[in-house]
Amino acid sequence: MTWKILTIITGTLLIGSAVFSYQNRLDLEKQRNKLTTSTATLDTRQTDLSKTKSQNQTTTAQINSRQSEIENLTVEIVSTEHKLVATQAESETVQSQVELAKTQLKNAQQIDLESLQKQKSQIAHARTTIEEAEIELTKTQRQVVAVSHHTDLLSERLSQLETLRHDQENLKLPYQFRATVTAAYSKWGFLVLDQGNDGGSIAMSTVAISREGKPIASAIITHVTPDHSVADIIPGTLAHGQSIQIGDLISPLR
Repeated sequence: MTWKILTIITGTLLIGSAVFSYQNRLDLEKQRNKLTTSTATLDTRQTDLSKTKSQNQTTTAQINSRQSEIENLTVEIVSTEHKLVATQAESETVQSQVELAKTQLKNAQQIDLESLQKQKSQIAHARTTIEEAEIELTKTQRQVVAVSHHTDLLSERLSQLETLRHDQENLKLPYQFRATVTAAYSKWGFLVLDQGNDGGSIAMSTVAISREGKPIASAIITHVTPDHSVADIIPGTLAHGQSIQIGDLISPLR
């Protein structure tokens, strides 16, 4: 009777050991799969980070180009101002000549008709020169205004590019950034947004997903083109019983 009991106990222990061993193998397989997935995700993040650095270099080149253009325009403004001063000086000289001619005409007691006609011609020529100088002065002033306006526009664009470069370097979306989900693949854990580089989207930045003012999940923007972006849903952030839908709102995660 005793050996039967021992046999039963031994069999039970063997069965338990087999079950425990099988369970350990399943857990080990899960850990290996999770490690493979994490490695692939890390490679993707590193690739996206390289792309973001390349975009920062492009933005820096654009800023340098705008700064060079502003410097050229500044030189042009200085040259135009010098030209304006020279034109004004010429106008004053011509006016002085006219006044001198008028004085000479008044002081002349005896003058023949030919000399009188000559002086009249000189006065008419002087008046024409003054009018031309005034027209040139008006054109120059308009050019100065146009160049100043263009410089203001370039300065504003330069400021925008500086802000964009700062945000890209810090992986920080502009506060006013908003996007909409145009395609959702919850099963595979990613979604597509309707905003890209042109709309202020920045790769590797974190966003919040909401619907009707209620948070649903968080995601990381992994790929950016000029007109759309792709984002991965951060595991564990999707609300229970929810799924990402087309039309959900995307905003910076603060």
